[in-house]
Amino acid sequence: MRNSCTVILLALGVCQGDNSSKPILTKSIMEMSYTAAVLSDLAYKNCSTEKHDFCPEVGPGHEFVFYKDYDDDEDDSAIVVETVDGICYGIFRGTQGTADWLQNVDPRTSEVCDNKGNCCESRKGFVDGYNTPYKDEFENDLRNCAAKCPNKDKCVVLGGHSQGGAVATVASVRLRDLDPFVFTFGQPPAVLAPCDSIDAKKSYRYINSVMDEDELEHDPVPFSPSLGAGDFGYMIVVSYENYAVASYGLDTNALSMVSQFKLNVKPFLAHTIRDGILGYVERINAIIDFNHYPVETNGWAVGDFCNNGEECESGRCADGICSEVVGSCESCSQDFDCKSGSCVSGACTRLDGLVDNNCPCDWSSECLEGRCEGTFGGKCHAKLPGGKSCNEDSDCISEECSWSFRCTSESSRSRMRLNMLSETNDVVHMGERSENNAVALSDKSENVSFYGILLLATLFTVIGFASRNVFQRSYEEIPVLDYDCM
Repeated sequence: MRNSCTVILLALGVCQGDNSSKPILTKSIMEMSYTAAVLSDLAYKNCSTEKHDFCPEVGPGHEFVFYKDYDDDEDDSAIVVETVDGICYGIFRGTQGTADWLQNVDPRTSEVCDNKGNCCESRKGFVDGYNTPYKDEFENDLRNCAAKCPNKDKCVVLGGHSQGGAVATVASVRLRDLDPFVFTFGQPPAVLAPCDSIDAKKSYRYINSVMDEDELEHDPVPFSPSLGAGDFGYMIVVSYENYAVASYGLDTNALSMVSQFKLNVKPFLAHTIRDGILGYVERINAIIDFNHYPVETNGWAVGDFCNNGEECESGRCADGICSEVVGSCESCSQDFDCKSGSCVSGACTRLDGLVDNNCPCDWSSECLEGRCEGTFGGKCHAKLPGGKSCNEDSDCISEECSWSFRCTSESSRSRMRLNMLSETNDVVHMGERSENNAVALSDKSENVSFYGILLLATLFTVIGFASRNVFQRSYEEIPVLDYDCM
Protein backbone atom coordinates (compact mmCIF):
# COMPACT_ATOMS: atom_id res chain seq x y z
CA MET A 1 0.00 0.00 0.00
CA ARG A 2 1.17 3.47 -0.77
CA ASN A 3 -0.04 6.72 0.64
CA SER A 4 -3.17 8.02 -1.08
CA CYS A 5 -5.38 10.99 -0.31
CA THR A 6 -9.09 11.37 -0.55
CA VAL A 7 -10.43 14.40 -2.39
CA ILE A 8 -11.60 16.00 0.86
CA LEU A 9 -8.22 15.58 2.54
CA LEU A 10 -6.45 16.91 -0.52
CA ALA A 11 -8.67 19.98 -0.47
CA LEU A 12 -7.67 20.55 3.14
CA GLY A 13 -4.00 20.45 2.15
CA VAL A 14 -3.02 17.73 4.62
CA CYS A 15 -1.93 15.00 2.23
CA GLN A 16 1.76 15.63 2.00
CA GLY A 17 4.09 12.65 2.02
CA ASP A 18 7.16 10.99 0.53
CA ASN A 19 6.89 7.23 0.92
CA SER A 20 10.16 6.66 -0.90
CA SER A 21 12.08 8.09 2.06
CA LYS A 22 12.87 5.68 4.90
CA PRO A 23 14.49 6.57 8.24
CA ILE A 24 17.87 5.17 9.17
CA LEU A 25 17.32 3.92 12.71
CA THR A 26 20.84 3.77 14.12
CA LYS A 27 21.70 2.77 17.66
CA SER A 28 22.03 6.43 18.61
CA ILE A 29 18.56 7.28 17.22
CA MET A 30 16.97 4.35 19.05
CA GLU A 31 18.64 5.25 22.34
CA MET A 32 17.38 8.84 22.07
CA SER A 33 13.92 7.46 21.18
CA TYR A 34 13.95 5.24 24.26
CA THR A 35 15.07 8.03 26.61
CA ALA A 36 12.38 10.35 25.20
CA ALA A 37 9.76 7.61 25.74
CA VAL A 38 10.85 7.01 29.35
CA LEU A 39 10.84 10.75 30.09
CA SER A 40 7.41 11.07 28.44
CA ASP A 41 6.17 8.56 31.01
CA LEU A 42 7.99 10.42 33.76
CA ALA A 43 6.25 13.69 32.77
CA TYR A 44 2.97 12.22 34.07
CA LYS A 45 4.41 11.57 37.54
CA ASN A 46 4.38 15.12 38.98
CA CYS A 47 7.84 14.69 40.47
CA SER A 48 8.54 18.28 41.49
CA THR A 49 8.67 17.61 45.25
CA GLU A 50 10.02 14.10 45.80
CA LYS A 51 11.49 13.29 42.42
CA HIS A 52 14.39 11.18 43.73
CA ASP A 53 12.14 8.90 45.77
CA PHE A 54 8.85 8.98 43.88
CA CYS A 55 9.97 8.96 40.23
CA PRO A 56 11.27 5.89 38.40
CA GLU A 57 14.74 5.78 36.92
CA VAL A 58 15.29 7.02 33.38
CA GLY A 59 16.62 3.67 32.26
CA PRO A 60 19.80 1.66 31.83
CA GLY A 61 22.82 3.86 31.22
CA HIS A 62 20.94 7.15 31.68
CA GLU A 63 21.26 9.36 34.72
CA PHE A 64 20.20 12.93 35.40
CA VAL A 65 22.75 15.69 35.54
CA PHE A 66 19.98 18.26 35.65
CA TYR A 67 16.27 17.74 36.19
CA LYS A 68 13.49 20.26 36.52
CA ASP A 69 9.73 19.72 36.59
CA TYR A 70 7.32 22.52 35.65
CA ASP A 71 3.64 22.46 36.59
CA ASP A 72 1.16 25.33 36.29
CA ASP A 73 -1.52 23.52 38.32
CA GLU A 74 -3.80 23.68 35.27
CA ASP A 75 -3.11 20.25 33.82
CA ASP A 76 -0.09 21.29 31.71
CA SER A 77 3.41 20.24 32.74
CA ALA A 78 6.84 19.65 31.24
CA ILE A 79 10.35 18.62 32.25
CA VAL A 80 13.87 19.54 31.18
CA VAL A 81 16.57 16.93 31.63
CA GLU A 82 20.28 16.87 30.88
CA THR A 83 21.62 13.32 30.72
CA VAL A 84 25.16 12.12 31.32
CA ASP A 85 25.76 11.78 27.57
CA GLY A 86 25.32 15.55 27.20
CA ILE A 87 21.90 15.60 25.53
CA CYS A 88 19.21 18.05 26.64
CA TYR A 89 15.63 16.77 26.66
CA GLY A 90 12.53 18.97 26.74
CA ILE A 91 9.50 16.70 27.32
CA PHE A 92 5.81 17.59 27.56
CA ARG A 93 3.11 15.69 29.42
CA GLY A 94 0.16 14.21 27.57
CA THR A 95 -3.55 14.56 28.17
CA GLN A 96 -4.49 14.51 31.83
CA GLY A 97 -7.63 16.36 32.83
CA THR A 98 -10.60 18.22 31.42
CA ALA A 99 -8.59 21.25 30.30
CA ASP A 100 -6.33 19.02 28.19
CA TRP A 101 -9.29 17.38 26.46
CA LEU A 102 -10.72 20.79 25.61
CA GLN A 103 -7.36 21.74 24.09
CA ASN A 104 -7.35 18.54 22.03
CA VAL A 105 -10.68 19.28 20.33
CA ASP A 106 -10.29 23.04 19.87
CA PRO A 107 -10.89 23.60 16.10
CA ARG A 108 -9.31 27.06 16.01
CA THR A 109 -5.80 27.84 14.76
CA SER A 110 -3.10 30.12 16.08
CA GLU A 111 0.36 31.17 14.92
CA VAL A 112 3.58 29.91 16.46
CA CYS A 113 6.81 31.66 15.42
CA ASP A 114 10.52 30.96 15.71
CA ASN A 115 13.06 33.51 16.98
CA LYS A 116 13.49 34.92 13.44
CA GLY A 117 9.81 35.68 12.99
CA ASN A 118 9.03 32.73 10.72
CA CYS A 119 5.55 31.57 11.64
CA CYS A 120 3.37 28.50 11.07
CA GLU A 121 -0.34 27.99 11.66
CA SER A 122 -1.05 25.43 14.38
CA ARG A 123 -4.03 24.07 16.25
CA LYS A 124 -4.76 26.58 18.99
CA GLY A 125 -5.23 24.03 21.75
CA PHE A 126 -1.68 22.74 21.34
CA VAL A 127 -0.24 26.26 21.06
CA ASP A 128 -1.97 27.03 24.35
CA GLY A 129 -0.42 23.86 25.76
CA TYR A 130 2.99 25.36 25.04
CA ASN A 131 2.26 28.98 25.99
CA THR A 132 2.06 28.24 29.72
CA PRO A 133 3.13 30.41 32.67
CA TYR A 134 6.38 28.41 32.83
CA LYS A 135 7.22 28.73 29.10
CA ASP A 136 9.98 31.35 29.52
CA GLU A 137 11.62 29.42 32.35
CA PHE A 138 11.41 26.20 30.34
CA GLU A 139 13.04 27.83 27.30
CA ASN A 140 15.82 29.47 29.34
CA ASP A 141 16.72 26.21 31.10
CA LEU A 142 16.75 24.31 27.80
CA ARG A 143 18.92 26.93 26.11
CA ASN A 144 21.36 27.00 29.05
CA CYS A 145 21.62 23.23 28.83
CA ALA A 146 22.16 23.39 25.03
CA ALA A 147 24.95 25.91 25.46
CA LYS A 148 27.00 23.19 27.19
CA CYS A 149 26.41 20.46 24.58
CA PRO A 150 29.62 18.80 23.37
CA ASN A 151 27.92 17.82 20.07
CA LYS A 152 25.82 20.65 18.64
CA ASP A 153 24.37 18.36 15.93
CA LYS A 154 22.93 16.01 18.57
CA CYS A 155 22.15 18.32 21.41
CA VAL A 156 18.43 19.03 21.94
CA VAL A 157 15.59 16.49 21.92
CA LEU A 158 11.92 17.43 22.22
CA GLY A 159 9.24 14.83 22.81
CA GLY A 160 6.06 13.72 24.45
CA HIS A 161 3.24 11.20 24.50
CA SER A 162 -0.22 11.90 23.04
CA GLN A 163 -1.00 15.60 23.49
CA GLY A 164 2.56 16.02 24.79
CA GLY A 165 3.85 14.95 21.37
CA ALA A 166 1.66 17.54 19.66
CA VAL A 167 2.96 20.26 22.00
CA ALA A 168 6.54 19.08 21.29
CA THR A 169 5.89 19.61 17.57
CA VAL A 170 4.70 23.15 18.28
CA ALA A 171 7.82 23.67 20.45
CA SER A 172 10.06 22.52 17.58
CA VAL A 173 8.86 25.55 15.58
CA ARG A 174 9.39 27.93 18.48
CA LEU A 175 12.88 26.51 19.20
CA ARG A 176 13.97 26.05 15.58
CA ASP A 177 17.32 27.77 16.28
CA LEU A 178 18.28 24.85 18.58
CA ASP A 179 17.90 22.41 15.64
CA PRO A 180 16.07 19.84 17.79
CA PHE A 181 15.31 16.18 17.23
CA VAL A 182 11.63 15.40 17.87
CA PHE A 183 10.42 12.00 19.10
CA THR A 184 6.69 11.59 19.68
CA PHE A 185 4.55 8.65 20.76
CA GLY A 186 0.92 8.42 19.66
CA GLN A 187 0.61 12.13 18.89
CA PRO A 188 -2.33 13.76 17.06
CA PRO A 189 -1.57 16.21 14.21
CA ALA A 190 -0.67 19.67 15.50
CA VAL A 191 0.81 22.03 12.87
CA LEU A 192 -0.70 22.94 9.51
CA ALA A 193 1.37 22.19 6.42
CA PRO A 194 3.47 23.60 4.97
CA CYS A 195 5.78 24.67 7.78
CA ASP A 196 9.41 25.28 6.81
CA SER A 197 10.43 25.73 10.44
CA ILE A 198 10.09 21.98 11.09
CA ASP A 199 13.00 19.76 10.07
CA ALA A 200 11.04 16.67 9.04
CA LYS A 201 14.16 14.51 8.73
CA LYS A 202 14.87 14.96 12.44
CA SER A 203 11.30 14.12 13.49
CA TYR A 204 10.14 10.58 14.36
CA ARG A 205 6.45 9.73 14.97
CA TYR A 206 6.00 6.33 16.61
CA ILE A 207 2.66 4.49 16.38
CA ASN A 208 2.16 1.45 18.60
CA SER A 209 0.19 -1.70 17.76
CA VAL A 210 -1.12 -4.61 19.84
CA MET A 211 -2.77 -7.96 19.22
CA ASP A 212 -6.49 -8.09 19.98
CA GLU A 213 -7.30 -11.80 19.77
CA ASP A 214 -6.12 -12.70 16.25
CA GLU A 215 -5.93 -9.18 14.76
CA LEU A 216 -3.23 -6.53 14.81
CA GLU A 217 -4.67 -3.18 15.97
CA HIS A 218 -3.09 0.27 16.14
CA ASP A 219 -3.07 3.31 18.40
CA PRO A 220 -6.07 5.35 17.16
CA VAL A 221 -4.89 8.80 18.34
CA PRO A 222 -2.48 9.48 15.41
CA PHE A 223 -5.40 8.75 13.06
CA SER A 224 -7.79 11.16 14.77
CA PRO A 225 -9.38 14.06 12.81
CA SER A 226 -6.61 16.54 12.16
CA LEU A 227 -8.82 19.65 11.79
CA GLY A 228 -6.59 20.75 8.91
CA ALA A 229 -3.24 19.95 10.53
CA GLY A 230 -0.60 17.84 8.80
CA ASP A 231 1.94 15.28 9.98
CA PHE A 232 5.69 15.86 9.89
CA GLY A 233 8.63 13.49 10.07
CA TYR A 234 8.89 9.73 9.70
CA MET A 235 5.77 7.68 10.44
CA ILE A 236 6.98 4.50 12.19
CA VAL A 237 4.79 1.61 13.35
CA VAL A 238 6.09 -0.65 16.15
CA SER A 239 4.60 -3.98 17.21
CA TYR A 240 5.24 -7.06 19.30
CA GLU A 241 7.92 -8.00 16.74
CA ASN A 242 11.19 -6.59 18.06
CA TYR A 243 13.46 -7.07 15.04
CA ALA A 244 11.88 -4.52 12.68
CA VAL A 245 9.45 -1.65 12.29
CA ALA A 246 7.21 -0.55 9.43
CA SER A 247 8.01 2.87 8.03
CA TYR A 248 5.49 4.77 5.93
CA GLY A 249 7.90 7.44 4.73
CA LEU A 250 8.38 11.12 5.38
CA ASP A 251 5.54 13.54 6.18
CA THR A 252 2.94 10.86 5.49
CA ASN A 253 -0.47 11.91 6.77
CA ALA A 254 -1.86 9.16 9.01
CA LEU A 255 -5.49 10.20 8.64
CA SER A 256 -5.31 9.80 4.85
CA MET A 257 -4.39 6.12 5.41
CA VAL A 258 -6.88 5.31 8.16
CA SER A 259 -8.80 2.87 5.93
CA GLN A 260 -5.71 0.65 5.81
CA PHE A 261 -5.50 0.18 9.59
CA LYS A 262 -7.51 -1.55 12.29
CA LEU A 263 -7.65 0.74 15.33
CA ASN A 264 -7.43 -0.33 18.95
CA VAL A 265 -10.33 1.79 20.21
CA LYS A 266 -11.35 -0.71 22.85
CA PRO A 267 -9.69 -1.44 25.26
CA PHE A 268 -7.33 1.37 24.10
CA LEU A 269 -4.16 -0.52 25.07
CA ALA A 270 -2.09 0.53 22.05
CA HIS A 271 -2.03 4.16 23.25
CA THR A 272 -0.32 3.32 26.56
CA ILE A 273 3.07 4.94 27.08
CA ARG A 274 4.23 2.33 29.59
CA ASP A 275 2.44 -0.62 31.17
CA GLY A 276 5.20 -3.20 31.61
CA ILE A 277 4.30 -5.18 28.45
CA LEU A 278 2.54 -3.36 25.63
CA GLY A 279 3.46 0.32 25.94
CA TYR A 280 5.68 2.48 23.76
CA VAL A 281 8.52 2.25 26.26
CA GLU A 282 8.49 -1.57 26.18
CA ARG A 283 8.23 -1.72 22.37
CA ILE A 284 11.26 0.52 21.80
CA ASN A 285 13.27 -1.16 24.57
CA ALA A 286 12.68 -4.55 22.90
CA ILE A 287 14.10 -3.23 19.62
CA ILE A 288 17.19 -1.99 21.46
CA ASP A 289 17.59 -5.37 23.21
CA PHE A 290 17.46 -7.12 19.82
CA ASN A 291 20.64 -5.15 19.07
CA HIS A 292 20.58 -5.16 15.27
CA TYR A 293 21.41 -1.87 13.56
CA PRO A 294 20.29 -0.11 11.59
CA VAL A 295 16.83 -1.38 12.50
CA GLU A 296 14.94 -2.86 9.56
CA THR A 297 12.19 -0.47 8.44
CA ASN A 298 10.50 -2.49 5.67
CA GLY A 299 8.06 -4.34 7.93
CA TRP A 300 7.85 -7.86 9.25
CA ALA A 301 8.55 -11.33 7.92
CA VAL A 302 6.19 -13.78 6.23
CA GLY A 303 3.84 -15.25 8.82
CA ASP A 304 3.64 -12.16 11.06
CA PHE A 305 0.39 -10.26 11.57
CA CYS A 306 -0.30 -7.15 9.50
CA ASN A 307 -2.92 -4.67 8.32
CA ASN A 308 -1.44 -3.72 4.94
CA GLY A 309 1.46 -4.44 2.61
CA GLU A 310 3.68 -1.70 4.05
CA GLU A 311 3.86 -3.67 7.29
CA CYS A 312 5.34 -6.69 5.47
CA GLU A 313 8.87 -7.17 4.26
CA SER A 314 7.43 -9.00 1.26
CA GLY A 315 5.06 -6.12 0.51
CA ARG A 316 2.00 -8.40 0.71
CA CYS A 317 -0.54 -8.67 3.52
CA ALA A 318 -3.14 -11.37 2.78
CA ASP A 319 -5.95 -12.04 5.26
CA GLY A 320 -4.06 -10.21 8.02
CA ILE A 321 -0.84 -12.22 7.60
CA CYS A 322 2.39 -11.19 5.87
CA SER A 323 2.64 -13.48 2.84
CA GLU A 324 4.94 -14.21 -0.05
CA VAL A 325 4.26 -12.39 -3.26
CA VAL A 326 2.95 -14.74 -5.95
CA GLY A 327 3.78 -15.41 -9.59
CA SER A 328 1.97 -15.39 -12.91
CA CYS A 329 -1.67 -16.55 -12.95
CA GLU A 330 -1.88 -16.89 -9.16
CA SER A 331 -4.76 -15.29 -7.29
CA CYS A 332 -4.33 -11.67 -6.12
CA SER A 333 -6.38 -8.75 -4.84
CA GLN A 334 -3.92 -5.89 -5.37
CA ASP A 335 -0.77 -5.15 -7.36
CA PHE A 336 1.49 -5.65 -4.34
CA ASP A 337 0.43 -9.31 -4.12
CA CYS A 338 2.36 -10.03 -7.31
CA LYS A 339 6.04 -10.40 -8.14
CA SER A 340 5.30 -8.45 -11.30
CA GLY A 341 3.60 -5.67 -9.35
CA SER A 342 0.52 -6.06 -11.56
CA CYS A 343 -2.77 -7.78 -10.68
CA VAL A 344 -5.26 -8.10 -13.57
CA SER A 345 -8.75 -9.57 -13.19
CA GLY A 346 -7.81 -11.21 -9.88
CA ALA A 347 -4.62 -12.89 -11.13
CA CYS A 348 -0.98 -11.82 -11.35
CA THR A 349 0.56 -11.01 -14.71
CA ARG A 350 3.95 -12.06 -16.03
CA LEU A 351 6.95 -9.86 -15.22
CA ASP A 352 6.45 -8.09 -18.56
CA GLY A 353 2.90 -7.16 -17.53
CA LEU A 354 1.16 -9.54 -19.97
CA VAL A 355 -1.21 -12.36 -19.00
CA ASP A 356 -0.28 -15.99 -19.68
CA ASN A 357 -2.59 -18.39 -21.52
CA ASN A 358 -5.43 -19.91 -19.47
CA CYS A 359 -5.30 -16.97 -17.02
CA PRO A 360 -8.10 -14.43 -16.39
CA CYS A 361 -8.38 -11.38 -18.64
CA ASP A 362 -10.75 -8.59 -19.62
CA TRP A 363 -9.25 -7.52 -22.95
CA SER A 364 -7.23 -9.19 -25.70
CA SER A 365 -4.56 -6.49 -25.34
CA GLU A 366 -3.77 -7.87 -21.84
CA CYS A 367 -2.89 -11.35 -23.17
CA LEU A 368 0.51 -12.63 -24.16
CA GLU A 369 -0.82 -13.78 -27.55
CA GLY A 370 -3.43 -11.05 -27.88
CA ARG A 371 -6.50 -13.29 -27.51
CA CYS A 372 -9.02 -13.05 -24.65
CA GLU A 373 -12.12 -15.25 -24.92
CA GLY A 374 -15.29 -14.98 -22.81
CA THR A 375 -17.69 -12.12 -22.13
CA PHE A 376 -17.57 -12.54 -18.35
CA GLY A 377 -14.63 -14.21 -16.66
CA GLY A 378 -12.60 -14.36 -19.85
CA LYS A 379 -9.32 -16.19 -20.20
CA CYS A 380 -6.30 -15.75 -22.41
CA HIS A 381 -5.89 -18.41 -25.14
CA ALA A 382 -3.34 -19.34 -27.76
CA LYS A 383 -4.07 -18.11 -31.30
CA LEU A 384 -5.40 -20.67 -33.78
CA PRO A 385 -3.65 -22.09 -36.88
CA GLY A 386 -5.17 -22.13 -40.37
CA GLY A 387 -8.38 -24.11 -40.80
CA LYS A 388 -9.56 -23.78 -37.19
CA SER A 389 -12.96 -22.31 -36.32
CA CYS A 390 -12.90 -18.62 -35.43
CA ASN A 391 -15.23 -15.69 -34.97
CA GLU A 392 -12.84 -12.74 -35.24
CA ASP A 393 -9.46 -11.94 -36.75
CA SER A 394 -7.68 -11.83 -33.36
CA ASP A 395 -8.45 -15.55 -32.89
CA CYS A 396 -6.02 -16.52 -35.67
CA ILE A 397 -2.27 -16.68 -36.02
CA SER A 398 -2.77 -15.24 -39.50
CA GLU A 399 -4.83 -12.40 -38.00
CA GLU A 400 -7.60 -13.28 -40.49
CA CYS A 401 -10.87 -15.09 -39.88
CA SER A 402 -12.47 -15.81 -43.30
CA TRP A 403 -16.13 -15.38 -44.31
CA SER A 404 -16.57 -19.11 -43.59
CA PHE A 405 -15.38 -18.56 -39.98
CA ARG A 406 -12.13 -20.43 -40.51
CA CYS A 407 -8.65 -19.10 -39.85
CA THR A 408 -6.74 -18.60 -43.09
CA SER A 409 -3.33 -20.22 -43.35
CA GLU A 410 -0.36 -18.21 -42.43
CA SER A 411 1.16 -18.63 -45.92
CA SER A 412 -2.06 -17.41 -47.54
CA ARG A 413 -2.04 -14.43 -45.27
CA SER A 414 1.60 -13.77 -46.12
CA ARG A 415 0.86 -13.91 -49.86
CA MET A 416 -2.01 -11.52 -49.42
CA ARG A 417 0.26 -9.16 -47.57
CA LEU A 418 2.86 -9.42 -50.36
CA ASN A 419 0.18 -8.81 -52.97
CA MET A 420 -1.07 -5.82 -51.02
CA LEU A 421 2.49 -4.56 -50.77
CA SER A 422 3.01 -5.08 -54.52
CA GLU A 423 -0.23 -3.31 -55.32
CA THR A 424 0.78 -0.50 -53.04
CA ASN A 425 4.12 -0.22 -54.85
CA ASP A 426 2.35 -0.20 -58.23
CA VAL A 427 0.09 2.57 -57.05
CA VAL A 428 3.12 4.49 -55.87
CA HIS A 429 4.93 4.03 -59.21
CA MET A 430 1.82 4.96 -61.11
CA GLY A 431 1.56 8.04 -59.00
CA GLU A 432 5.17 8.91 -59.74
CA ARG A 433 4.64 8.45 -63.51
CA SER A 434 1.48 10.53 -63.37
CA GLU A 435 3.34 13.22 -61.52
CA ASN A 436 6.14 13.23 -64.13
CA ASN A 437 3.58 13.40 -66.98
CA ALA A 438 1.82 16.20 -65.26
CA VAL A 439 5.07 18.14 -64.96
CA ALA A 440 5.87 17.61 -68.64
CA LEU A 441 2.36 18.60 -69.64
CA SER A 442 2.61 21.64 -67.48
CA ASP A 443 5.85 22.65 -69.23
CA LYS A 444 4.28 22.14 -72.65
CA SER A 445 1.24 24.12 -71.61
CA GLU A 446 3.43 26.99 -70.60
CA ASN A 447 5.17 26.93 -74.01
CA VAL A 448 1.85 26.70 -75.90
CA SER A 449 0.48 29.58 -73.94
CA PHE A 450 3.46 31.80 -74.81
CA TYR A 451 3.42 31.03 -78.54
CA GLY A 452 -0.36 31.29 -78.68
CA ILE A 453 -0.27 34.77 -77.27
CA LEU A 454 2.46 35.74 -79.71
CA LEU A 455 0.44 34.33 -82.63
CA LEU A 456 -2.69 36.20 -81.60
CA ALA A 457 -0.79 39.44 -81.33
CA THR A 458 0.61 39.01 -84.85
CA LEU A 459 -2.82 38.13 -86.22
CA PHE A 460 -4.41 41.21 -84.71
CA THR A 461 -1.63 43.38 -86.19
CA VAL A 462 -2.17 41.96 -89.71
CA ILE A 463 -5.91 42.37 -89.46
CA GLY A 464 -5.44 45.96 -88.36
CA PHE A 465 -3.32 46.90 -91.36
CA ALA A 466 -5.67 45.14 -93.75
CA SER A 467 -8.68 46.95 -92.36
CA ARG A 468 -6.97 50.32 -92.77
CA ASN A 469 -6.32 49.75 -96.49
CA VAL A 470 -9.91 48.72 -97.08
CA PHE A 471 -11.22 51.82 -95.37
CA GLN A 472 -8.89 54.03 -97.35
CA ARG A 473 -10.00 52.58 -100.74
CA SER A 474 -13.66 53.00 -99.93
CA TYR A 475 -13.29 56.56 -98.78
CA GLU A 476 -14.63 59.34 -101.18
CA GLU A 477 -13.53 62.90 -100.74
CA ILE A 478 -16.38 65.32 -100.24
CA PRO A 479 -16.32 67.98 -103.02
CA VAL A 480 -15.79 71.59 -102.18
CA LEU A 481 -18.48 73.91 -103.45
CA ASP A 482 -17.37 76.98 -105.44
CA TYR A 483 -19.74 79.67 -104.31
CA ASP A 484 -18.28 82.17 -106.80
CA CYS A 485 -19.66 80.18 -109.67
CA MET A 486 -23.05 80.15 -108.34
